[in-house]
Amino acid sequence: MKYLKIFLIFFVILIILFLSVGFYAYYESQPPLDFVSKEVYIKDNQTTEEIAEKLKSENIIKNKIIFSLLAKYLDIEDKLKSGIYEFEQKMNVRDVLIKLTEGGLPPYIKVTIPEGFKLTEIAEIFEKNNLCTKEEFLKEVKDIDKYKKYIFEEANILEGFLYPDTYFFEKENLTKNIEMMLNNFNQKFNEVYKNYTGDLNRYDILKLASIVEKEAQDKNERPIIAGVFINRLNLNMLLQADPTLKYILPDAGYTLTSKELEIDSPYNSYKYPGLPPTPICNPGIESIKATINPEKTEYLYFVAKGDGTHLFAKTFDEHLRNISKVLP
Repeated sequence: MKYLKIFLIFFVILIILFLSVGFYAYYESQPPLDFVSKEVYIKDNQTTEEIAEKLKSENIIKNKIIFSLLAKYLDIEDKLKSGIYEFEQKMNVRDVLIKLTEGGLPPYIKVTIPEGFKLTEIAEIFEKNNLCTKEEFLKEVKDIDKYKKYIFEEANILEGFLYPDTYFFEKENLTKNIEMMLNNFNQKFNEVYKNYTGDLNRYDILKLASIVEKEAQDKNERPIIAGVFINRLNLNMLLQADPTLKYILPDAGYTLTSKELEIDSPYNSYKYPGLPPTPICNPGIESIKATINPEKTEYLYFVAKGDGTHLFAKTFDEHLRNISKVLP
């Protein structure tokens, strides 16, 4: 009788423990109370534990251990697929696991980087497409040592090297996306540079191409504008290009004020001779081609007509007459 009581007590304890563990497992397998719908990117070759860690950090599941144990119990550890998953409503761990066996959306996002955009503007595009925050992008591109092998020896900034094009970027892989743009730049630049016979070094070509990009709207005028600036450089004349100063004055208007023209900066080409310290944007291939193959003219001046084209002049007097023609 005594042993029967002990057995019954032990049996009751086991039942209580079993029910407690079952209740705990059930509770922990339910979605978090503060769940918020979101996208989650599961990368290739991630382990079950890594996936569990990701889902826990994104607040999709409560318990990493329950996730891993259930995946093992269901024998689907090697069936969890990569991709972008949209978790729009609360799901228990089992339903999350089943969803992951179905495969997510491809982790690539089609993004177009326009010609002439600065690093800060590209950062905004990355943020808009949920690739990273603007701050994360700008912090990443400051890591010059990481990307030094992709840029010219004289360069200490990625400005100018992030080639404008349409890309299929990978989510949560900022380094790979930046390297893609840098590789694209080197391929495109080297192709047109290989037959260059001028006097500018590669970095100066890129700097000048970035100015041409910002000055020229008409594709046909780009070689002429490049030629004007090269003529001025050869004569040690100030470039007097508004875009170089606007590079450090993002809020400047269409016409620079007299106060702005007096700013003491190496980007102020109204005060400092030669090219700016760095490119002022990321130019497209047409501006690079125009700089490598400028049109040979005697022009030293140009003024915008207001329709995207310019009037060109050989002398300052002719330039003044052109200005009078475009003034309202």
